[in-house]
Amino acid sequence: MPEQKSLNQYNQEVSQWMVAEATAKTSNHHELAVIELARLYGELASDSRIRLSPTLNQYRVKVRARLMRVLRELELRLSRDLRPPDRSTSDRLQSTLQRHLEATSRSAGGAGAFLGPRAGANSPDYGPHLIALIQRTIAPEHWKPNGGPGIIVYYPPLRLLVVRATSQVHSKIRDLNNKLR
Repeated sequence: MPEQKSLNQYNQEVSQWMVAEATAKTSNHHELAVIELARLYGELASDSRIRLSPTLNQYRVKVRARLMRVLRELELRLSRDLRPPDRSTSDRLQSTLQRHLEATSRSAGGAGAFLGPRAGANSPDYGPHLIALIQRTIAPEHWKPNGGPGIIVYYPPLRLLVVRATSQVHSKIRDLNNKLR
């Protein structure tokens, strides 16, 4: 089994290909950078650590946003019927990029697995409200803001709560969460 890339390796590769895409002087260099970004997006989306790593998810979102921008630019260029010097390359790049994003989205459970109902659409984020509700209703004296040892940390990119509390408090939070679903 191949060794997983470190966060630093992902960071360097994301930076390298995003700079290459933004500064490409020829359509061939631009095409190569976009293909590498699409490959990198696929790697990030299928990395087993992505659901637990806000950093990896942030890299994935950043690369996806760039790829979507490139796709919109290509669609706009084609819809205006502007003929770039190398139209066949642009057409191939657009269709390849679109197919790759769709395939990666399907194989990784879709963008909904990470971002909610629609990629790019902000569905309401109730994480901070949920923390306030838990701290007000479930053993209020147990939580750090009220002088207790319990801690709740919220990670917005994954909409994930991490709770440090007694098993009794955990049980009450689980029951509340089940009722809210």
